[in-house]
Amino acid sequence: MIYPCVVCYKACRTNQSTIQCNICLDWWHLKCTMLTSHQFNKLSSTNVEFFCKICIDNILPCQQLENAEIKDLFSYSNLCTDWNNFPCLTNTPAFNISKQNEYDPDNNLHVSPSKYYTPEALSNQVLKLNKNGLFITHFNTVSLQKNLNKIDDLLKDLSTLPDIIAISETKLNSNHCLNIDIPNYTFLQHNSPTNAGGVGMYIQNAIKYLIRQDLNLTVPHCDNLWIELECHNSKKNIIVGVICRHPNQDIPQFESNLQQVLIKLSKSKSQFYICGDINIDLLKYESNKYTNNYLSMLFTVESMTLITKPILSRNINLKKRALVFCVL
Repeated sequence: MIYPCVVCYKACRTNQSTIQCNICLDWWHLKCTMLTSHQFNKLSSTNVEFFCKICIDNILPCQQLENAEIKDLFSYSNLCTDWNNFPCLTNTPAFNISKQNEYDPDNNLHVSPSKYYTPEALSNQVLKLNKNGLFITHFNTVSLQKNLNKIDDLLKDLSTLPDIIAISETKLNSNHCLNIDIPNYTFLQHNSPTNAGGVGMYIQNAIKYLIRQDLNLTVPHCDNLWIELECHNSKKNIIVGVICRHPNQDIPQFESNLQQVLIKLSKSKSQFYICGDINIDLLKYESNKYTNNYLSMLFTVESMTLITKPILSRNINLKKRALVFCVL
C-alpha cells in the first residue's frame, strides 16, 4: 500500500528516501523532515528511533521557543547561566521543518494554490507560459445551448484561446439539432440518458487526439469522456477527462470505479488531468466521510486536486463551480 507524506501529501515510494515516525507511524520524505543526509543515513542504518516534528511538538510543547524567550522564562532562576550556549531545538535540523500555515491551508500544499483571475489577468498569465504548455478550461454550463453565447463572450476577452474546453451539464440529446460549434474547435460529446448531465469537449483543430473509451466509468448517472493528446515534446501523451457525476449517484460506487481508472493511468505512468463536476463538497473533508474517502483515494493513486478554492461564476450567470481555468 502507498502511504502519503504527512507534509506534502505526495506518495512515499520505496525507491525514495523516506522515514516513518515511531510514534504516530506516519511517513515522511527526507526533504520534508529537513534531516540532513548524514542524519537520515544514520537513522536508517541503526536502531535509533525517529520522532517526527508533530509528535515532538506534542511531547515537548515548548521546543519551538527561541533562546531569548526561554531566557525570559528562566530569568529569575539559577538553572542556567551560560545563555550563549543554551540549546535550542529549533536550531537543530532533526527537529525543524517548514512551519505550516494554520490560517490558509492552501499555503501548505506543494502545488501552486489556486488563484482568482479576471479574463485580462488570466491572459497575461498565459502569455508567461512555455509555448509547449497546455491550457485547459472547464465550464459547467447547466445547458450548453442556453449559455454557449456567454462562453463565446468570455473567450473573446482572452488573448490566448484554450487548447481544451471541457463542458459539464451540456443537457444535450440526440434529438437536438443545434449549432453548438466554436470556430477552430472540434466538439466531442457524451450525452446523458436523462434530462440532466452530459459532458463534452472542444479541442483545437490543430491538436491530434484519440478517444479513450477504455477509460469510461461504467456506473449509472455518471457521464464522462476521455481523450489522449498526442504530445511531440513529451515522452508520454497526456490524458484529459471530463466527468459529470449526478447528485443522486452512489458515491462509493463512483469512487471505486474512478480509482480503478486512475490506477490504470498511474501504472502506465501517464500524465492526466480530470475536470468536471463530481458533486462532492471538497471543503467538508473533515466532516463528511464521502469527501474524506474521495480525497484519500486520490492520494493512494498519487493524484491531487489542482483547484483549491471555491469557484463562483455569478458575473456570467452560470452555476457555482462552473468555471475552471487550468493552465499547465
